[in-house]
Amino acid sequence: MKQLGLGLLMYAQDYDERMAYYYRYYPPGSTVLYWWGDLLQPYVKNYQILECPSGSWGYTYARPSGLPDPLVCSYAMPNMTIDINGVAIPGISGNSMAILVEPANTILLVDSTTTEIYTGGTSSFTLLDCTDLGTRGYTRVAKRHNDGFNSVFCDGHAKWLKASMPGMWTTIGGD
Repeated sequence: MKQLGLGLLMYAQDYDERMAYYYRYYPPGSTVLYWWGDLLQPYVKNYQILECPSGSWGYTYARPSGLPDPLVCSYAMPNMTIDINGVAIPGISGNSMAILVEPANTILLVDSTTTEIYTGGTSSFTLLDCTDLGTRGYTRVAKRHNDGFNSVFCDGHAKWLKASMPGMWTTIGGD
């Protein structure tokens, strides 16, 4: 995972300090969907690095021709756009690194059970529901390593976590 985090930071360096999108239709208006793992290929040069031997998921919708279909991955790039208090905040996806108030405490990649970990769009996907803190069955964090999960933070360091704190999922400070 550390290599993926470094790849995401190299991507940001090449794109004027803007983080990769967790997914993006490209070109705009098309039906071809690129995920963050596709955008990282110039930096990591290997799709197998997206897969943890302990578990993965596959994604087939709107895959670009010539790229792996299904996309097999074990990780997700969180995009929290609503904080624990229900207030709209900027997400990581596609935004400037300058919005990160606490990069060493903000999760960039995490072991996941599916493609996306996000808030917004529906009341079913609150920060407390879709992260490891969830209790309603919506959690999308995969605790596949000794009842914990691996994470990469926005400063590039990787860490195993037994549990997270709500502020680790947002771009704002002091939450």
